[in-house]
Amino acid sequence: MGSSSDTDDEFQYLAERAALFFTYLDSNEILTIFPSRKATWKDLDERVQSGSKRKLKILNELIDSTLVGRNTLGTEDRFEILRLFDEKLGEGPNALIDKMIALYDKIIRKGIIDSNIVLNKAIEIRNSEILGLTPAQKSVLTDIITLSIEQRK
Repeated sequence: MGSSSDTDDEFQYLAERAALFFTYLDSNEILTIFPSRKATWKDLDERVQSGSKRKLKILNELIDSTLVGRNTLGTEDRFEILRLFDEKLGEGPNALIDKMIALYDKIIRKGIIDSNIVLNKAIEIRNSEILGLTPAQKSVLTDIITLSIEQRK
């Protein structure tokens, strides 16, 4: 089991990561992502004040989805944010990309998606502009997504 120092370190890391993301959006005047910036910063502050690592993890999952999924954030901005995460937090230049490719590989190996959360992530992966999947890889993933949705009906 991890020590409370490990928990504190992870909490701080998650808070800094979110703040770095929002600072980048602010400094580059990107208002199409999290457009209510005052409310966004207030929400981050409330999550930090709550001391809930779970709340910060959820916010960071949303940030990851924003970086990977289809939206108005430019590809160059996405890569710059990932570079900042590496430079400022030591995250590794391809940490998020590697994480998503590992999930893609797991989905392909399993051939079915059981959870709504993973189904949503699979759709993000399929539509991603930064993961570099080939059309053939996207096609296989689309087939698994379709099969998974059909089995739920």
